[in-house]
Amino acid sequence: MSEDGKNLTDKSLESNTQNSVYRLIYLMVRDQNQSIIVHCIAMLITLMQINYFKFHHMIVSVWQDNNAEILTQIFGYFNFTHYLLNQDYSAVQVVIYVSIALISFWVFLFLISIIFIVNQKDPVQLQINILKYMTFVFSTILYIPILFLFTFPISCTNGYMDDFQNQKCWQGLLVIDQIISIIGLIILFLMCSSVNLVLFDGTFDQENALSKRNGRCSALNQIHFGIVVLLSMLPHNENSQVFFEVYQLIGSVICFLYAKKNDAYNNRVMQKLFLTFLTLEMWTSLMLCISNLVEKRIMVGSLYTWLFCLPFVFMIQLLQQQKREQCLMIYVNKFDDPVQLVNHVHEVIKLVEYDKKRLPQGQLLNGYIEFHNQTCPNPLCPLKKVKFSLNMFKAKNELVSKTDKRHQLIYDTMARLFIMGIGKFPTDVFIRIEYALFTLRILKSKPQALEELSNIEKLKSSFDEKYIVFYIKSVIEAEISELSGDGQDFTEQRDFDEKFGSFKQAMERSVSLLMEFWSQFADEKPDLVKLYEIGSKLFPIRMYVDTTWKRLQRIQNQQLPQALRLYSKYLIEIFNDRISGFDLLEQARKLENSFAQRKAFKLGMTSNLNVDGQEDGCIFISLEEEKFGQIYAVNMAAASLLGFDKNELMNKKVNNIMPSLYASNHDDFLRRFLDTNEATLLNKERLLLGKHKNGYLLGINVLLRPVYHVLKEGVEFVGTFKKEKRIKDVAYLVCNKEYVVEDISGGCINLLGFDVKALQIQEVHLFDLFPEIKESYDDFKMKQGKSIDYIFPKILDDHIAFGASDMTIKLSVSILDINFLMMKSSENEQGLAGFQVRVERLIDLSSSNLKQFQQKVFKNQNFSFRLQFQQTGMHFYGEYTDANYSEMITHIQDQSMLTNQEYDLKSKEIEKNEDVIDYSQGIRVMRLFEGVIYDIDKFQSDADMESYEEIQIKKEEQQNQQNDEPNESGYFRSSKELQETLNAQSESKTIRWLYYISFLLTILLIILCILNNIFEREEINNQNTGWNMIIKQSDMITYLNEIILYSRELMFTNIGFSYYKQDKLLFNLNNSIQQFDQLSKEVFMKISFNSDVMMKTQSGQEISTIEQASQQIVSKSLNIQQIQSQLDENQIDYYYVIYNSLNDFIRALLDMYMNTINLSYNQTNKLYSDILIILILSACLTFISSIILTCILTSTLDKRQEILSIFLDIPEQTAKLFYSKCENFLSQISSNEDDEVLSEIDIIEDKGNVDEPVSLLGRKRKRFKNNENKHMGFFIKMIFLASIIESYFIMIYFLDQNNVDQKINILNEFNQTSLSSSYYSILVNSLKQYIHNDKFNLMNQDSNTTMVQLINNVYEIDTLYQKLHAINVEYNDISYIDYYNQIMFDNLCTIIIFEEIQCETFANGILDHGLMTAVSRHFQNIRKLYNTYQNLNFNDTLEFPWSDYTFLQLSDNTKKNKLLNLLNTPESYEINDMQFYVLKNAYSLLNNQYLNIVTADQENYIVQQLILMIFFMLTLIMAQLFCWNPFLRKLNREIWSTKCLLTFIPIDEIAKIRTINNYIRTVILEQNI
Repeated sequence: MSEDGKNLTDKSLESNTQNSVYRLIYLMVRDQNQSIIVHCIAMLITLMQINYFKFHHMIVSVWQDNNAEILTQIFGYFNFTHYLLNQDYSAVQVVIYVSIALISFWVFLFLISIIFIVNQKDPVQLQINILKYMTFVFSTILYIPILFLFTFPISCTNGYMDDFQNQKCWQGLLVIDQIISIIGLIILFLMCSSVNLVLFDGTFDQENALSKRNGRCSALNQIHFGIVVLLSMLPHNENSQVFFEVYQLIGSVICFLYAKKNDAYNNRVMQKLFLTFLTLEMWTSLMLCISNLVEKRIMVGSLYTWLFCLPFVFMIQLLQQQKREQCLMIYVNKFDDPVQLVNHVHEVIKLVEYDKKRLPQGQLLNGYIEFHNQTCPNPLCPLKKVKFSLNMFKAKNELVSKTDKRHQLIYDTMARLFIMGIGKFPTDVFIRIEYALFTLRILKSKPQALEELSNIEKLKSSFDEKYIVFYIKSVIEAEISELSGDGQDFTEQRDFDEKFGSFKQAMERSVSLLMEFWSQFADEKPDLVKLYEIGSKLFPIRMYVDTTWKRLQRIQNQQLPQALRLYSKYLIEIFNDRISGFDLLEQARKLENSFAQRKAFKLGMTSNLNVDGQEDGCIFISLEEEKFGQIYAVNMAAASLLGFDKNELMNKKVNNIMPSLYASNHDDFLRRFLDTNEATLLNKERLLLGKHKNGYLLGINVLLRPVYHVLKEGVEFVGTFKKEKRIKDVAYLVCNKEYVVEDISGGCINLLGFDVKALQIQEVHLFDLFPEIKESYDDFKMKQGKSIDYIFPKILDDHIAFGASDMTIKLSVSILDINFLMMKSSENEQGLAGFQVRVERLIDLSSSNLKQFQQKVFKNQNFSFRLQFQQTGMHFYGEYTDANYSEMITHIQDQSMLTNQEYDLKSKEIEKNEDVIDYSQGIRVMRLFEGVIYDIDKFQSDADMESYEEIQIKKEEQQNQQNDEPNESGYFRSSKELQETLNAQSESKTIRWLYYISFLLTILLIILCILNNIFEREEINNQNTGWNMIIKQSDMITYLNEIILYSRELMFTNIGFSYYKQDKLLFNLNNSIQQFDQLSKEVFMKISFNSDVMMKTQSGQEISTIEQASQQIVSKSLNIQQIQSQLDENQIDYYYVIYNSLNDFIRALLDMYMNTINLSYNQTNKLYSDILIILILSACLTFISSIILTCILTSTLDKRQEILSIFLDIPEQTAKLFYSKCENFLSQISSNEDDEVLSEIDIIEDKGNVDEPVSLLGRKRKRFKNNENKHMGFFIKMIFLASIIESYFIMIYFLDQNNVDQKINILNEFNQTSLSSSYYSILVNSLKQYIHNDKFNLMNQDSNTTMVQLINNVYEIDTLYQKLHAINVEYNDISYIDYYNQIMFDNLCTIIIFEEIQCETFANGILDHGLMTAVSRHFQNIRKLYNTYQNLNFNDTLEFPWSDYTFLQLSDNTKKNKLLNLLNTPESYEINDMQFYVLKNAYSLLNNQYLNIVTADQENYIVQQLILMIFFMLTLIMAQLFCWNPFLRKLNREIWSTKCLLTFIPIDEIAKIRTINNYIRTVILEQNI
């Protein structure tokens, strides 16, 4: 949108939003009558809540007293969130989300109410009440607890929450809690601080608990309390303690001092309570800092000192008398700041109230009057009239009369003090607001208060000051509307002039732009870019015109007919909408007749006065207190002379019709008359200057007389005046004391070359116009003045170049001082207020010089004429202006002898002179009869006019004939009908499809995001499940080997060489069986692994599933437990368990284990493939959609040029004719001609038929310039936008790819960790079984081969495990690396509790050096036992290696006996204990730690992806709502505004040009582009 359009349409957008907020606050406060008790309770609760942080667990140790903990609990009762610290974190989550829901509802209700108000509709009372009470609760008793609640999740130290040590910060789903808490904290903090800034009664109502001067003290307290709560999140160390304490003290002191200096509450009780509240809070903060400094260093008992002094501090502050009487003793001219002055006035008014009630304090009023009279230097001070006597002192029980003159004089003096203060502090808004309240509540003058508030709105003010102004205005308007009872909107009535002025300004701007538009088509090559720019400007301005017109129509103001006439002229001459224009004219006539019938003036109390019959102007002025200086009656002659409608002057200040210099002091003139009764200026006709409505001065002869009433107090003035009669060409200027020109008369346009608009460009000094005054000032002070040669200035856009023109005129200039008696002082002895300058043209009137002068003046001049019909005859008035000053046209004709020439056409004939221009040439005399314009030249006399009945019959016949004949244009009979059709097509079909496609694209992209997140979560959950299965299956293998070990050891106990006790073995066996059974059930419940297991018995073999085999192993193991005393290697159950567990069954378990590992790899890789599919889909969707949208958009953008191209078919002559119509309208509206429309339609039609010359090749069609096709650039932008959208999916793809790679590396190490314990347990049992019986098959093959493979596999697993861990250092979490290092290298006895072994002495204290050393020793023992077995088995002559070993006789075979004794060696038992107590627990801890950390990382990754998804979705939705949709709306508005340009073409022109007619019918209407 263009800058001009923004200035008109969006100029008040921010103001409207602010006013909507102010209106909502006003509705909340207006009927709120909360008692002081309620506010006291709220303050008390808030005090307890803020004192809780003086005993917060972060700084409670500062008091160094155990009883401080008791106070923490007591204050915690009021801060209910304190008790959540003792609950589980889930309870905190519930309260957080409930609080967020309540805050969201509060904000939602607030926004909905604002939307209601923006749409000119107040919310329902129930909604206002709910919002009111929620705001009160949230900003008082819930503010601190909820803020404190939101700090729980985000208060962290060392990665954990301060108050919930088991919760990790910024991990997993807790991130969402923390983000929501931060958002809720910010919203609550900002909302409460902002609302408290304006949530108060802005009027000076001392009885209302909510009445305040401003809300800054409350807002400052809210901010202070919020910062205290936020600082409680600081780390709990000494430095944080000190900072927390110091801030609480500094913040409380600042709040107290600010509240002490600026009285927050107008209610004295509330102010005392508020200061007491701040004092107690400050006292506690002070004692907290003192305790930190001196407790147990210099003294003890700071806590008890605080408690002991607390009641005294409370009573001292509560009972302290505010000694404001000292402000009464300030010298009246020595106020240092506005607050002193305002306090002075308030105290004086309090004394008046006391005096009225005959209270003892009222006696101070007389003392104040005496003091004021002695110190006030102004001799005209009203209080100097007070003379004291004994009769003035009445009985104490008798009330003072309401008409006590002292009171009125004091009010007048206070008003003067305010005016003096405003003069001393002109930009201070506070003093002006107080003055407005003073005029409203004390002087009882609502209009004066509104006027002062309007002046405040022009100043730069803060947010809360604007609210106070709005609140006071709303109160005044509500009171006026209630008193009037007519249901009219007082605001709209009062602002009619402003709306009408902006309405005219918008019309002027739109017509100016239309001139530029038609001027482009008058060129050979119209500029397409310029046309786009003009069209974009025309649309918002026209919408603004239509909107303003609708608002004006709702106001039943007597100026409405004038607006109707102006708008009708706008429709007829610019839009060619004759039907609507004439309808508006008829409506204007009806309104004027209606207003004329209801006009009546009420004068005094008992009679009515009609002054419209007076020939001279007559104005009545009231001097009543509430209508001081207001016009209450005026006749038509006076209103017409000044250019006003009578209704515009009624109830307005008389200051509005006089120069600014007089207007600013006129009220003082009237008051001086009431004080002195001087009649020197009355009953004498004097020549004065009045101000016309257009802002120019005019001379009037005024006769002023007083009117006294018997039944009514006070006096009134009636002024009769008439226009100054003169034949000289004279102009007047009024300057202030600094010689700055403030007002000028209309004659300055012709004589001095500038108008009132020039005064707005820059400040014009008298010396700039007449530099000669500096040299000979006294000559200009003479009565006849001094003649000078005046050089006209040049009026530029931003400044005035004085004396820069080549045009010179001879003038006589005289200066007259303007002195006001009331302004006399020691510095200004004469009372000089300004100067009045009279300028007169000096002309040699000899015949030769006159003719030469006329030729010189009339050369190259523009002339305009207008006709005015009178009853006495027909006259015409001619008016000329210089071409250099055509913009300064004015309808004031009497300021120049050449601009007011009257000729009676009936009584005189104008002599034809060849040297004189015939101005009547081309003028057509028209007459408006019965709503129809007729050419009077067609009729010889009035008798030749047809009767009204004949005309009506002809009109009906023509209308019927038109209805029977088809319309030439094919569709429309009027511009209004075309406009309505185009308005019905305000939304283009292509734009609508663009909306649908973009909405569908957004939905699909969001669905892809959600699917992407769902796939990620599902795959990650599957990964976690797979990792759990890996651990469980590894544990199954370990527990199975424990069953084998304990069963074998039980069997060894029967032959008498087992190291373990039988009871312990049975207990461990039972525990292992239960663990194996439970794990097998859990695993087979989740995993379906189809593998047949060949289970061997002593009698044969049987095939079972792996699940059945597991149950058989459990069953046989339980049997072994039952028959433990009968066990031998040939026992059926023992053989079944041992053989199958070391052969086919263990292989099946290993196969299932490896299959689970492969599935984990596949699931991890599947995530990569799924995300790749999502990436491809999103890329295809985004880029295909961008191409489709680009094609549709480019074709849509071409439609604008296509629509504008049909304007090229309009003949150039017609375009120039439309341009001239716009120019004529502008000249009429700028000259303030409000006559009825005299359209030039007939002339246009005649001229429009003129054909342009056509060559043999036909008419050459024009072409646009600057119409290069920029579709490629737009296509590149769309591709770039699609790339930005696709970048999210690309980023997700790479993040997932990185996550997959990282998890694969981690999975490798995790698998090796799980496999290590299992393989070591298999190796240990296989070795024991191999030593016991080497003929026993292991892993379904020869036992010796199996042992070699197992030892090599374990070695490779251990080596690979260490290698993978070294590789994964960059991927593993630092906490796991630390834990791994502790397990591997630190003392295991401090990490793991071993119940079965003596940790410190086990294996010669090997566990002190960590798991790494223990694994090495374990592997060495296994190799030693295996090698020893091999040596003894193949060399019978070798001795038993253990010399100190007690050799057992376990077999008759010496060789076999040696081999069996290997199982009873210390190394053999150490292998068992190391495997099933140390390695099992250590690797289990590593696995669980690894799994927990990986799971936490995956949760964090899911949350990260979720946050990214939410951010992308919000960004996408926000881009759709606030970027794409506004772009489409703007594009649609541009297309619509371009289509609406067709309404500027007359219907008959559309019918003539076939291309335009066909395009409108086939393209715009049928296709709805």
